[in-house]
Amino acid sequence: MTDKTLKPPKVFISYSWTSQAHEDWVLELAIRLRDNYVDVVLDKWDLKEGHDIFGFMESMVRSEDIEKVLVICDKGYKTKAEERSGGVGTETQIISKQVYSDINQEKFIPIVAERDIDTGEPAIPIYMQSRKYIDLSSPEQFEKGYEELLRNIFNRPVNRKPALGAIPSWLFEDAPAHYKTSNLNKVIKDSITRNPQRLPSLTQEFMDAFLDSLSQFEFEYKRGEAELDELVFSKVQEMLTLRNDYIDFVELQCSSQTHVAIEPFIRFFEQLQQKTMRPEGFSGTFYEEQWDHFKFLVREMFLFTVVIFIDKMQFQALSELLQTTYFIPDRSYTEIKARTYDYFDRYCRSLDEVRNKRLGLRRVSVTAEILMNRVTERYTRKKVVQADLLLYYFSVLSETEKSYVWYPRTHAYEEYYKLEFLQRLRSRRYIETVKMLFEVQNVDDLKKKIESFKHVHRSAGVFEEIPSIQDHIPVEDVGLYP
Repeated sequence: MTDKTLKPPKVFISYSWTSQAHEDWVLELAIRLRDNYVDVVLDKWDLKEGHDIFGFMESMVRSEDIEKVLVICDKGYKTKAEERSGGVGTETQIISKQVYSDINQEKFIPIVAERDIDTGEPAIPIYMQSRKYIDLSSPEQFEKGYEELLRNIFNRPVNRKPALGAIPSWLFEDAPAHYKTSNLNKVIKDSITRNPQRLPSLTQEFMDAFLDSLSQFEFEYKRGEAELDELVFSKVQEMLTLRNDYIDFVELQCSSQTHVAIEPFIRFFEQLQQKTMRPEGFSGTFYEEQWDHFKFLVREMFLFTVVIFIDKMQFQALSELLQTTYFIPDRSYTEIKARTYDYFDRYCRSLDEVRNKRLGLRRVSVTAEILMNRVTERYTRKKVVQADLLLYYFSVLSETEKSYVWYPRTHAYEEYYKLEFLQRLRSRRYIETVKMLFEVQNVDDLKKKIESFKHVHRSAGVFEEIPSIQDHIPVEDVGLYP
């Protein structure tokens, strides 16, 4: 829209003849406004000899043609308005009545031209002090205030009210119980700066809430009612928001602690793992695959914990997470077994076998494909594959006796590239920060360990060979640089 197609807005300027300097200031303002396509009504050029001064003022204030009344507030205007003297006093009687009965709250705009020298308060009459004003009281404020005034007159504010969007569909879905974890993350974030001593209790509260939320994803299965793999797949999808809450939670833990306290995580994964098997005291018919969605979630969450710890350089916490012993009940709940982290890498038969065959997917790993489709903007496919491979390498290199070895399922779903983590082992300084992960004390020990690496799994899927550590970094390059 141009000046020629838009009717100029009409405004009246109400002011006090306080001094010649003030009159000149008002005149310059009026001239500039007219230069910016504002039809200004001003006594200097609209009040002619023989006109009724007070009638002119009243007609301007009451006129429906006048879209805005600019009330120029200086000390003289304030005094005359409050004492009801002179032309300003007459205008004040009119304006004051209209200000409080005016439906259009924007017609009367206080323009501050002067402030009290001692207090710095704007010289605004009492009856208008509750109004939002525009400040033109100093050269420093003038240009900013003038732009604000023009935008007000033309109704073109900087911050425009956005159009209404669509109603979120999830408002009409059954509210999932796991929203409590999202709210707890907000409390934790606030406590990091305002009340850090609450973090340990809030950490435990989040983990408890997370575990409690999983009950809504349990289901009973009767053969013939639905495809079991479809139920498992849908539950995996439904738990994505909960998984995202966990990612946010781990990030908060890393940002609030130089060294993340790992003991709560150990207990958490021990309890989480119990969700992957028949509950204690459960009677009746069941299928092991009924809990495959929890097996998927445990592996995914453990993997993302490792991804985040690497990203945030929480290497000491990561070494504790990987080298600890996890105590998990056996399937009959008669004995607690000592396990390594590899036990969290469980096979989901309903997805990788049943679903793969039923739908003719012919995938190397359905679970890996699902997981790779759920990566985040920050924690990319490359970072996930790197963590998956490192878990395999650490598992093979571990001096702990194992009955399981972590299997890097996602490797088949990303092109081969040399892992950044392992390439950085060319730096002796970097080795000092990560050596505990390899359970070594120095560069020479690390070289020997890498040289002794032997595959347990040779293939990550059809025609896909898992690279050796030395495919990422030759032994002779380890610790080559400071």
